[in-house]
Amino acid sequence: MSQPHHDAPKSRGRGPGYRRMVDEESVILDITETLVEAMNEAGMTREEVAAHAGVHPGALQREIEGAARIPLRDLIRVAAVLGLKPKLTHAHNPR
Repeated sequence: MSQPHHDAPKSRGRGPGYRRMVDEESVILDITETLVEAMNEAGMTREEVAAHAGVHPGALQREIEGAARIPLRDLIRVAAVLGLKPKLTHAHNPR
């Protein structure tokens, strides 16, 4: 018989870095979704965005696919091409 599905993952049996990893992946997913949405709204291809930002198209493609992490400066340039400005905010869960 299979285990029941739970909405929230339990940290039982996971190391202390598990929550951090989940938080990091959540932020990466948010950034990726925002970039793709902005590209679609602008009617620009990944190649066009990369060219305007001075970023290698393959690097942008791998970032969007979640296979690689582009440097922060490149991310800022890509965001600027799309009319976005990355901003950090305080998390509501102080550590």
